[in-house]
Amino acid sequence: MDEPIKTGEKIRRFASFYRPHWKLFLLDMSAALVMAGIDLIYPLAVRFALNELLPNQEYNFFFMLILGLVGMYALRSALSYVVIYWGHTLGVRIEADMRHAVFGHLQKLSFRFYDNNRTGQLMSRVTNDLFEITELAHHGPEDLFISSVTIVGAILILWGVNWQLSLFLLLLVPLTLLYTITQRRRMTKASIRVKEKMAGINSDIESSISGARVAKAFTNEGHEVEKFSKGNQRFRSAKQDFYKAMATFHSGMEFFINIFGVAVIGIGGYFILRGYMNTVDMLTFSLYVITFLQPIRRLTMFVEHYASGMAGFTRFLELLNIKPEIEDAPDAVEIGRVKGDISFKDVTFSYHDDQHPVLAHLDLGIPAGKTLAVVGPSGGGKTTLCHLIPRFYETQSGMITIDGRDIRTMTLDSLRRNI
Repeated sequence: MDEPIKTGEKIRRFASFYRPHWKLFLLDMSAALVMAGIDLIYPLAVRFALNELLPNQEYNFFFMLILGLVGMYALRSALSYVVIYWGHTLGVRIEADMRHAVFGHLQKLSFRFYDNNRTGQLMSRVTNDLFEITELAHHGPEDLFISSVTIVGAILILWGVNWQLSLFLLLLVPLTLLYTITQRRRMTKASIRVKEKMAGINSDIESSISGARVAKAFTNEGHEVEKFSKGNQRFRSAKQDFYKAMATFHSGMEFFINIFGVAVIGIGGYFILRGYMNTVDMLTFSLYVITFLQPIRRLTMFVEHYASGMAGFTRFLELLNIKPEIEDAPDAVEIGRVKGDISFKDVTFSYHDDQHPVLAHLDLGIPAGKTLAVVGPSGGGKTTLCHLIPRFYETQSGMITIDGRDIRTMTLDSLRRNI
């Protein structure tokens, strides 16, 4: 059994798909960063207006500040368009690159791989498993970066307003993050199970549709329905487990999010009674808690995107990590046009194991320009002979030569082009 792919390796390979689109990625992150900065400025502007401008009757300055805030939020609206449209475009392009990579890899795999993997399973890997990649590719780095900037920025600003209350809020952050990380793992495992069951359903549908004529000819429709029902039930159970994990995560996060506001009211009220802060500072804290909660909600969405997206990416990597069974030898050479003398020398081949060979110690010579008719019952090895010459399968032992040269010393492309 292959070893599971480590998280660090998955993240490194996921990040590599951003390289061709780094300009678009930089545009998205820059716009999101300015939006976060605007969100941090607003509570400070309100505090300045209430503490300085209105008490000192500086109404001209006050209305200039209001106009500035209007312009600031107009800019934020424009940047929001950039983040939503171009950010999702980035995700779509990365998803397309991944799908192109996995499809190209499938072209390199041998016939034996396709013998052992059903079409429905492979279709699910190329399509369903990558659906959530767009959201993860767009929101993942953006949510992590902007959430970190906003939380750190808000804490630093609030520390200057009242460090005691800021310290208490700061203590709640690790608890929230710990809960997030714990539930993320559970959701990721549940999401992988959903994708596995979805692949099973696709495989059952593909098998049933392709064999529909046979099933009808033998009045076997009931068996096909029963077989599909079992797979459908497994898929339903897997999705219920995922939604249970998601409900646990969201309900817990709702508690942590709301407790921030309760903490500000409760502890802030106590500090006002003791003379440690005034009502304007408490209002500033309340506004920053709203700003503070937005990145926490972003992290909540990130966990959901990560669970679904990384589950699909894991299955994508598992397929991409399958090494082609048949490749060019290090010293393989490109061949030109060949004469066409084909020779099988003591060739033994089996599809599944060495105990049941289709061909055993076969010696056969086919001179160039001659026609050879191979006649025999189904399963006798006629098609196998044709598959071994272009190396669609590899022999267990023996050698196949063309013009006296071992076909394993030729590049696959030039060998198959000649054939």
